Amino acid sequence: MMKKINKRKKVLNTTAFGLSLLMSSTLIVGNAVSVYAAPTISTDEQNAIDAFMATNPVDGDRVTIDTVNPAAATPITYTFPGTNYVSMFCDRNRTINLTQDDVYTVNLGYGTIINAKIKDFNTIVWYKIINTPEYLANTGGVENDWYFAKKITVINQADNSEVEIEHPVLSLGSRKLNPIPFGRYFIDVPIEAEDPRFRIEYTSEDQATKFNYHGGYWKFVVPMIEEYSYDTIVQVDESLKTNETVVDEGAFGTKSANVIGQFTNINTITSPEPSVVYSTNNADVIYNNIVTDFNNATEANPEISQDFDWGGYTADVVYTAPRNRIIRVGIDYTHYIAEDGTVLHPTVYGLQGVESIAGYQLSETRTEANGDRVHVYKKIVAASASTPKTGDKTNLFGYAAALAMTMLAGVGAFFARHKNI
Repeated sequence: MMKKINKRKKVLNTTAFGLSLLMSSTLIVGNAVSVYAAPTISTDEQNAIDAFMATNPVDGDRVTIDTVNPAAATPITYTFPGTNYVSMFCDRNRTINLTQDDVYTVNLGYGTIINAKIKDFNTIVWYKIINTPEYLANTGGVENDWYFAKKITVINQADNSEVEIEHPVLSLGSRKLNPIPFGRYFIDVPIEAEDPRFRIEYTSEDQATKFNYHGGYWKFVVPMIEEYSYDTIVQVDESLKTNETVVDEGAFGTKSANVIGQFTNINTITSPEPSVVYSTNNADVIYNNIVTDFNNATEANPEISQDFDWGGYTADVVYTAPRNRIIRVGIDYTHYIAEDGTVLHPTVYGLQGVESIAGYQLSETRTEANGDRVHVYKKIVAASASTPKTGDKTNLFGYAAALAMTMLAGVGAFFARHKNI
């Protein structure tokens, strides 16, 4: 392989070089070997590549030319609205006010059932409880008639005593009232449908068709992710030819988790009232706790978990290391050799022209399969007199004639001198 001939290793301080690229507004291009920019290489990267190649690096040399940072996360502008929230299990756009002063069967829990009217019935806002698509598919599109209110007061028809009920669920058709938690519902869980931080999922798909808002059938999910930067590195690869580049794309490192929340304690809320529990552990409080736990998690301790009054959450934080973006660039050399392979001139970086070498003349220039240029020279042979060979009659006659003429010329000159005396 020609690329192994007389290659002089050049050790680079890549950190210092990378810093100089960042600090300098003018990049040195000089006699840099040009590397054609691939579609994924920016102009700034190409300039940095040219500057690096101008230092005559050798195979395996590399330099960091950039650090790619992840885009800033979009800030969450949503804020839990406090007591005026509408749970994600209710439709804020579908509300009713009762128009008839009916008697309802009210389950107060612990086996206590009364017949009661709703005090100020026509002033209470009732929210339609959302039907899941699976439920509607299971019923042929027929919705249930369940509604929810924040708080009501009922009048016991047996003794006209008043009972305040928080978070009641009303079935219009059967005229039944079931307060939370005795009805095992959590319709007023303090997470709104507009909240981008949470999503609600079924714990098992078969429960979705039953339309039962029992805590064990549902979970909330909070996706968490943090991204880490990666470097763009230029690396010399002599397996590539000059003007060839290969880009191995980079990827951000990540710290991520799908935090799973359970409504595990929804049926045990008796004191204080659910509204107090919900305000203490609303969506903002839960999310901020999750963020704190996520930030404090490490690779050595990746598990996070927390319990609160009406549920809890758990997650395992997963780490993925960043993958640097590597731009591999090709290099070639020019070699000067004799026809017998003797090296006549040190190998030169890049594709160079013919050099004048004493005693030799260019025979041919060829390009190797690896892209190297090779100038091949042949030795110059000087002209010289030769001694006649024995038996060569033509040459002997010629030499004899020349000798005779030389002798006659000498005699003539002798007589001429004496004649003039």
